[in-house]
Amino acid sequence: MRADDASEGLRGILRAHESRHAEVDAGDLLDLTFNTPEEYQAARDRFFAAVR
Repeated sequence: MRADDASEGLRGILRAHESRHAEVDAGDLLDLTFNTPEEYQAARDRFFAAVR
């Protein structure tokens, strides 16, 4: 399967394998909103604290 504009890229790949999807509640673990070095470090710290 190709990931290009003609095949809709990632959207096309996900659609082709839709029956194999699962949703996982990650809470705010995946909140990757950061615009400053301090926000980046806080997000990084939160992530690594959760996966330890």
